[in-house]
Amino acid sequence: MKHIRIIFIFLFFYLVFTFNCKKDPSSVTTVQHIEDITVEQAKTIVDSDKKIKILDVRTSAEYSDSHIPNAFNIDFYSDSFSTDVDSLDHNAKYLIYCRSGSRSKSATNIMETKGFKTLYNMLGGFNEWKKKGYPVAY
Repeated sequence: MKHIRIIFIFLFFYLVFTFNCKKDPSSVTTVQHIEDITVEQAKTIVDSDKKIKILDVRTSAEYSDSHIPNAFNIDFYSDSFSTDVDSLDHNAKYLIYCRSGSRSKSATNIMETKGFKTLYNMLGGFNEWKKKGYPVAY
């Protein structure tokens, strides 16, 4: 009889604890999509997803010379790069590019650690974009 009472007490506390516990939203893991993509894949995304944000991480001089249409610029080499990307919408989708793909890869890694949800790093960079004859803005 004593064992049955102990089992019931255990069961009671287990059920009370289980039903009263709320999941802490900060403990929920968020799904991230981070991907290296070709210039051809980037062009397809740019053409098909009008909500994608195009981030040029080259210097302002490189950006001023020419860039992908609708891209905005945050210089990867600037001292404020990390804080500048902090101010961006972490839930938006970003296509990130530089001149050849090195800075954009580093920028993507930084943004990944900051919890950005969807990031596409364009391999080959703007040089490859221009080489393919894709549109540029001045």
